[in-house]
Amino acid sequence: MDKEKKINLKEISDKIIEIVQPIDSFFEEKKDKERKKVEDKFYHNVERTKVFISQPWTLEHSIASSDLMEDFEDILLETHYSETVNRESVKDKWKSEDTEGERAVSVYSFLLDKKISKAIVAQKYANYLLHNKEAVSKTILEDASLKHLVNAIKHVTGGENSGV
Repeated sequence: MDKEKKINLKEISDKIIEIVQPIDSFFEEKKDKERKKVEDKFYHNVERTKVFISQPWTLEHSIASSDLMEDFEDILLETHYSETVNRESVKDKWKSEDTEGERAVSVYSFLLDKKISKAIVAQKYANYLLHNKEAVSKTILEDASLKHLVNAIKHVTGGENSGV
């Protein structure tokens, strides 16, 4: 490749980075503005209301992007497919995603696209968590993708002040 093409490719690469970087800061700024708007509207220091915002999407996406993703995926697939070969095929496809973020989006999209009952998945997942408390409790407490959930539960149960 000649020198001019290399320079052009470098300029294009730099421009792409320049364009993409504001998206991340925009997301953070937007999230902060939305949090402030909700807090201003609902927080009045009588009921000690707090706002806990999931990043970047829903409860299901938070779980799908956490260290509990494998178990969540298994439950989701078992809910939809009776045949093991079908579950393994979709799971392999999810594992081939380039990033964990893309994988979480694929899992969440599967839930929506296949019109799988969130209530049934929630019941099965709650049952799984109940029967595996010892194994998952440390993961739940330490996982950044689940931090907003842990903090919300601590808040409503008084755990914030008790060091739970």
